[in-house]
Amino acid sequence: MNADWVTSTNQARYRDCYRCVRPCHQKAVRVEIGQEQVVPERCIACGNCVTARPQHAKVVGDDTALIQRALADGQNVVATVEPLAPAFFDMTSFEQMERVLRSLGFAAAGETAYGAQIVGQAHKDWVRHHAESWPVITSSCPVIVNLLERYYPDLLPNQAPIASPMIVHGRALRRRFGPDAYVVFVGPCCAKEQEIRREAVAGIVNAALALDELPDWLQESNLSFLVCDSEPQCAVRSNARALAVECGLVGPAEMDTHFRASTGITTSGLEACKEVLEAIRRDDLKAESVELMACEGGCISGPGMLSAGSTYLARQRVPEFASRQQPQPLPDRRPWPVD
Repeated sequence: MNADWVTSTNQARYRDCYRCVRPCHQKAVRVEIGQEQVVPERCIACGNCVTARPQHAKVVGDDTALIQRALADGQNVVATVEPLAPAFFDMTSFEQMERVLRSLGFAAAGETAYGAQIVGQAHKDWVRHHAESWPVITSSCPVIVNLLERYYPDLLPNQAPIASPMIVHGRALRRRFGPDAYVVFVGPCCAKEQEIRREAVAGIVNAALALDELPDWLQESNLSFLVCDSEPQCAVRSNARALAVECGLVGPAEMDTHFRASTGITTSGLEACKEVLEAIRRDDLKAESVELMACEGGCISGPGMLSAGSTYLARQRVPEFASRQQPQPLPDRRPWPVD
């Protein structure tokens, strides 16, 4: 097994119950001589096997020690924070997240929504100017990217050649803080652990910190989120902060209801996404674009969200946060690093 793959088996916790084998439709989990193993060549990093094991026998790579070492070495550590953070923490302003990360030693923190604003508009442009690729498949979900590469390689020409919001924001942070900056993604998606190591984008984001790992780090450091003193008013609200819910790219792409209904399709859930891909393969789907998200309902319902508690509460908190004005403005239209 590839030791660098995103998921692995803790053999000390493993019980011979096959619970993580059954939900893996890619047959990427196998049992040999009583030991369970992940097959990286088949795995798409969806995380279903992680949620299927009550005794936590399936584990996701933890970069906390790498980040703490970078801080101890005096590196310029900056964070790109996923829009799902408000589901884990009582946040009304991103300033609260920025303050607590600075208290841990981070030099700065920004919203991954910055990248989503860029990527949404870039997808809209690509769809408009590349009719030969219709239906264009969005490229923001790393699980869908893995699925296409492993199981639908014939549909790769339909995929938009646009980096994910995390990578785009990582590039922006490097331009701002210098090429030696140590960029950390903070979010719940286990597939991001694999995405940052992809050859095409390796070194843009150095490490990934799961949102459910942050509370333990804060507790060890005797830190907590502070109540925001006042409602920030220096930047208008943006739909890009709703990236984690289904139709997340529709907002920043400024696609209206008529556009979505007639020429664009949004689908979430791995099996539903496969149905869409099969329809494209058969040339049955007549649409200009399809936005596919592997987790049903979007990232907000993903495996990394289990420790956040109620999915319905998360669905309330994230749009609530997205509707507020925030301290940091998202980018306006200009030449963008989307390749």
